[in-house]
Amino acid sequence: MIRAFLTVLLFWATPAFAADLLTTDEVDRFVVVLTEINDLDKRYPEIDVELGLNQEAMSTPGSMLEALQRVINSEGEVTLTNAVLEAIQASPDAAREVEAAMDQNGFTDPAAFASVGNRLMLALARLEVPADELAQMQQISDMPAEMLPAPIREVVPFLEAFAKAVAAVPDEDVEQARRVKPQIDALNEDR
Repeated sequence: MIRAFLTVLLFWATPAFAADLLTTDEVDRFVVVLTEINDLDKRYPEIDVELGLNQEAMSTPGSMLEALQRVINSEGEVTLTNAVLEAIQASPDAAREVEAAMDQNGFTDPAAFASVGNRLMLALARLEVPADELAQMQQISDMPAEMLPAPIREVVPFLEAFAKAVAAVPDEDVEQARRVKPQIDALNEDR
């Protein structure tokens, strides 16, 4: 489950949360919930917490665009955590487990949980994506559209949004991400 969050957001996050800084408390509570539900997709095979997003699914511009549209809304805001929560609804038992874990950890509103998750994953992306790659994304978006193949043109706005979003992540959020990154990496290794 965690891999789906990281895979997509490390490469395709967008600016959605510039106003609110992550707090230590909410980040810690989010990580506790992730830890509690980390094996959910193994116990409930009917849910697709990876949202069909994998290296193969994003191997062509068309499939990449389709994948991106699953996790970014029309306003350019990351909605990956929201999409995963929606996918979990395919199993009522899994949904109840997630709701209980969120509630036990102070997330009485799934939207609040999703907001923390989306912002944390964006901050993790800032830790992971090298500055030169962000610069390359910006260079592509600065190219005249007629110089780009049509399928690439459709992906460019997402690349541009990603570069802007990563650059706009507050340093305080990056520090929160740096603090919990070992825990999130350990969850990924357990998968």
